[in-house]
Amino acid sequence: MNLGRAELSAKIQWLIDIAGSKNVIEAVIHYFTKCKKQKPRFLQTDVLRTKYTNKLVFYTKDGETGHWIYFDRKGVEWNSYKLLHQQEGTNQFCQTFALIYLLKDRGIPMVPRFSARLDPNSWNNNLCVAVDFWRWTFHFMFDNPVINTWLNNVFLELNASYKLYNSKCQRISNHMKLLPERIDKFAIDDLLDDIFIHSEFIASRT
Repeated sequence: MNLGRAELSAKIQWLIDIAGSKNVIEAVIHYFTKCKKQKPRFLQTDVLRTKYTNKLVFYTKDGETGHWIYFDRKGVEWNSYKLLHQQEGTNQFCQTFALIYLLKDRGIPMVPRFSARLDPNSWNNNLCVAVDFWRWTFHFMFDNPVINTWLNNVFLELNASYKLYNSKCQRISNHMKLLPERIDKFAIDDLLDDIFIHSEFIASRT
């Protein structure tokens, strides 16, 4: 099936929005890094200094769309653009790659080595790694009753924002794709499978 750019973008928009939420990022970090000394600090800036340590930096250049960069505990910069894990100019999953770099830096045994699967200039492969990362993460989070309830509310709020946007948008072709009313790890699997199936076209056209 030959899908247009708008249709392909609609398949990943929900994941970009969820993965890009600071609350979700903080929840993932809190869930997998129990030690307070391990937790990074967040920083939003429009001017990058030469060096940071143990920080997740949201870099907004000239008020444009921001980019997430991780600086590890030794001050090494992990930037998905510079590492060629993400195509320059796209803003799909920089926050996901930053999380992958962070969890690798922590060396948490339970977390698979997603970073080892990332390859320079391999956009489709790296998109699939991002999908696998969130599949694995969501499965763990949905198995925790407290986080499950919180995460369902996150998805409900996102879906409500899509419905509101659609009610005001006059062009059907620009409508947001709504999420299932009930979200659990099985519904998430279906949504992620849909991205995976179309990943080559999503990576090359969006």
